[in-house]
Amino acid sequence: VIIDSSTAAPPAGDDRPYRRNRIFRGCPEQENAAGDAFRCGQKALSYNTEQVNDEYVEAAGYMWSLPKAQETIRRRTAEVRRHNTIVGSEMNHDAYHRISTEDVLDMPVMLYWSQNDPSVLPMQGYSLYNIIAESNPRTWLLFTNNGGHFHYREHPAQFNRNIINFVTNWDNGEASESPAEDRQILE
Repeated sequence: VIIDSSTAAPPAGDDRPYRRNRIFRGCPEQENAAGDAFRCGQKALSYNTEQVNDEYVEAAGYMWSLPKAQETIRRRTAEVRRHNTIVGSEMNHDAYHRISTEDVLDMPVMLYWSQNDPSVLPMQGYSLYNIIAESNPRTWLLFTNNGGHFHYREHPAQFNRNIINFVTNWDNGEASESPAEDRQILE
């Protein structure tokens, strides 16, 4: 199951750094991953901003206070992010080629995308689906509406139901490969 992955999806529309800057415009610089900067960033990525409450922010603050998270924060510089973007792009290109020529994703794959995620465009979900589905008939693409980047948190019952349906459908390895029949299972 791949969920709203800007990292795995091919670029589309504008590129990620510009989109990122637009999404987080107005948020304070994020010196640490808790407090006002974190709250603002999470709200910018969310459709239902009520999910970003004090308890959530406090839990994130605790997680980011742990030694491994502090090490990550120290290592995350603009140069490192720029380098990672280049390396990630090259890795994705190689991965897409391997997916289409080497059957590296021959298991059932579900792409679970949010129509309203500001960090990754719907067309990126379609593009990734097309890359995988070209060689894998057991690929599903499901869009959800009225959810941001964290639609699994914004609509947990719907998310869980859809994931359970997907897993249950392929549990015996005997599910239909017909898109029409697959759609009926998800509805």
